[in-house]
Amino acid sequence: MEIALLTNEVISLYLSNFIPIPEIRNKIIKYKNQTEKKETLDYHIERWETISSKYFRSFELDRFNSRVIYSYILDEKYYISNKDKNKDFYNETGISYQVRRILLDIISCPPLYPNENISRDRIINCTNHEWRKSDDEMYSYLAKCIMNKMKKKIYIEYI
Repeated sequence: MEIALLTNEVISLYLSNFIPIPEIRNKIIKYKNQTEKKETLDYHIERWETISSKYFRSFELDRFNSRVIYSYILDEKYYISNKDKNKDFYNETGISYQVRRILLDIISCPPLYPNENISRDRIINCTNHEWRKSDDEMYSYLAKCIMNKMKKKIYIEYI
């Protein structure tokens, strides 16, 4: 049976060839771990601030502070899809912020009854699977139309 060493143990083993004092090796490993942890945290904070700020700045608000919707479904055959007006989020992530909004709308299924418990209002607990499947198909097509326009592909907008 083989036993795998932890990363710190492997580093300590390699360092032991050059540095015979365990306390010095442990300090080097501790410094390495602290530096990696700080760099990782800084990276994730920077990505969060960059991506989330570009996402929230992508919205255009109307005079009532509601988001302006550019793309929508008129009925099951007719779709209106437009590019994002502000392409910063798309340029950063490769995803239209409208498509992200559609995805979040699909996975947050409304409760079937108004007095239903809040913890039961997610898609995994929805009981109306046919309704979800129909919405998923329609919104998937709308998302595909939006992404194709963002990529400048020509796409027919009705089925």
